Amino acid sequence: MLKSLIRNRYKDIEEEFKKIDRASYRELTQDLLYDLFKRLDIKPEVTRTEIDLIWSRCHLKENGHLDFYQFLREFGYSKRSAHYPNAKQNPPKRGDADFLLTSRKLYGDSVLVHGTALNVIRSNWDQLRKEFTQLDPYRTGYVQSDEFDDILTELCPQVNQEDIDMIKFRVQTKHDS
Repeated sequence: MLKSLIRNRYKDIEEEFKKIDRASYRELTQDLLYDLFKRLDIKPEVTRTEIDLIWSRCHLKENGHLDFYQFLREFGYSKRSAHYPNAKQNPPKRGDADFLLTSRKLYGDSVLVHGTALNVIRSNWDQLRKEFTQLDPYRTGYVQSDEFDDILTELCPQVNQEDIDMIKFRVQTKHDS
């Protein structure tokens, strides 16, 4: 019942909470939660023992209070509703972990991979710089693409071809390879 209430009346819940959150801490106490449910005119009424049950299931802060948006995520979100197999029938709703759960996860993984490659290059920077200056004795600022690949794969074996291509694309001037 609580999950469907949060999903269907999210705006009402948020507006009523703003009215009763006088201190603007955006935190719930058991009394505030009880008052919030009273203001929403839920039938049958929520009792104090039910509030205690809800409270025992929530992740509380150190001060014993519950963050309002954490409460909404706790009871409004489910694994099934996060996938959004058909956006027209089940659109993302405010209060979910995020609107594009899958795409953010994939994006985050690629950032981690590129970040690892960047750290490897930074740790071997002096050696890489020495190799590149040996390949460019006239200091033109250019090296051949295959030589660039060879040096990076030799000195930084953790860097894969996709990372090398990305680096080459970023440092390439006027598409001269």
